[in-house]
Formats: sequence, C-alpha cells, structure tokens
Amino acid sequence: YGYQWWVYPGGVYGATGHYEQKIFVIPAADMVVVFTGYLPDDELHPTDGIVYSYILEACNDLPDELHRQTYTGNGITFEHPTGSSLQEFPFPGEKEISDRSGMVQMTFISYPFEIMNINWTQTDPDPDLDQYLDLLFAVLRQDSGQDLWTGDTWTGSIGEHEAAYQFFDLTNQGMEFRGLAGVWYCDQSGRGFASFYVTNPGVSDADLVDRTQQLIEGLECH
Repeated sequence: YGYQWWVYPGGVYGATGHYEQKIFVIPAADMVVVFTGYLPDDELHPTDGIVYSYILEACNDLPDELHRQTYTGNGITFEHPTGSSLQEFPFPGEKEISDRSGMVQMTFISYPFEIMNINWTQTDPDPDLDQYLDLLFAVLRQDSGQDLWTGDTWTGSIGEHEAAYQFFDLTNQGMEFRGLAGVWYCDQSGRGFASFYVTNPGVSDADLVDRTQQLIEGLECH
C-alpha cells in the first residue's frame, strides 16, 4: 500500500477512493478496469468480485494464476480462487499448525462474500461423521459466541471419501450469513477433515453444495 494504491492477488494493483471509485491495473491481461460509484464506505463492496469472478473468468487466454492459486502445506494441497486471501491457524486447543492438526482459512471480502475453513486433526479410524459434525458445531458455538442454527444433514462424498454435510445459518455482529459444513475421514493420512463454507444469506441449498464442492473437490492428502 502507498498513496492510495494497493496490491491485489495475481499481480493486480489498483487505486482506491471513497464510495467505491476504483482503478484495477492487470498487466498479465493487458487490461485496466475502472469503476465509478457512490456506495457508503462501510458497505460490502462488489468491485473485487466483479473483477475476479466475472471479468477475469470471462477471459480464456490468461495465465492460470489469474484464475486459480494453489495452497500446499501441512500435508494437504488444494486450489482456491485468485482474489481470495489465505491464513493458517492452529487447530482449536493446539499451539501450532502441523501435518497432525491445523486450519487454513480462505477469505474473499467482496460480493459474493466467502469464507472457507478447512480443518484437520488426527482422529480414530472411521469416526461417526454425524457425531463429528455435532462436536464441531458445539466447539464453534462455544468459541465464536455467534448465534448459529443448524439445518438438514445429508451424506455425500469428497473425492473417494464418504462425507456428512449440514447446512447452517449464523449471525455475527448483526450480519447474517448462510453456510454448509462437511466432514470426512482420510485413510491415507489418518486425519479427520472438516470444511466450513460461509457466504451471503439467501443462497440456495443447491448453490451452497456446488460452491463448497468446487472449492474442496481437488483437495489432496500427502
């Protein structure tokens, strides 16, 4: 950051003004995108999402890093959309992140707003997935202090692994969100995995499932 210019993922940089006045410079695409607007500064702004999720996605001849980025570490590899930021955290109750346990969080602060957490920890073989979900939601309620309501549970798959899913709604600091949690066990690594995908309210169950599976279908254990 300097003099109202910012650096964005994928080699993109831009100038930011009040009310969502923005200039995005995208050298790899030989492109400049300019937005004018009058949106309050404290609202969730859509321009980053328009650039990454629509404009760049519509270009077929761009370098891969402008569409997808790859996370590799702590015994897992997965792709996430360019435009999102990644942070690593210890698993709740642990002091550090490792192959044994940890959490990676993908955040895209635009519209559509998205947060995706992937958690892993050593666990007994073939755990009861429904009980695993109940435990994770109990921990989430205790640690976050958020208002959280759980919905239907159903069974699906993550790659070759059987998975249990559950829809949920939560309220955090007066803002409402919609989400889908999934849990599965990996025989190769002996770890239990959990994913939490959170986005804007009003998203259909089908869209929640599609988006969650897009984000984690390529996750590999190693």
